[in-house]
Amino acid sequence: LTERRNALRKRVIAWLRREAKCFPSRTINAPNTFSLDDLEDSPETIALPLPSMFTASLRREAYPASVLDAERDLRWGEAHEALVKLRRKLRVRTFLNRWRRTNVRGQIPNTRMRSLQAQVDEHILVHVHCYRHAHRQYLTLIDPTAANSRL
Repeated sequence: LTERRNALRKRVIAWLRREAKCFPSRTINAPNTFSLDDLEDSPETIALPLPSMFTASLRREAYPASVLDAERDLRWGEAHEALVKLRRKLRVRTFLNRWRRTNVRGQIPNTRMRSLQAQVDEHILVHVHCYRHAHRQYLTLIDPTAANSRL
């Protein structure tokens, strides 16, 4: 784990240096998303700034169209993947409910089954959150006013 964190830390630092060289106007006006102390503790929690985090005018002036298209494709894929995982977990929940109704009798087995169903429900909420975030960011890239609407 330590080796992976060190490798990720090096990649994050390289990304931020490359970004500062390529997009100086973006780094000057960028919101402060992290500190160097965060990089030392857990680099996997650092939110790397992407074009969708900024206003439309700053995106147009700081990023070329190819970068915006790349993030749009990334967000589309992220939303699609979250939907696939969400559908799978919903099918699992349906199967668990059907199986419980036909095969589980008694308080102890029902309690165990309910804890399993609660775990699946937590996974469903995580995938819903991932989808909504990716969809909101995708809409921000397409139409900045659409991201404010409720999903």
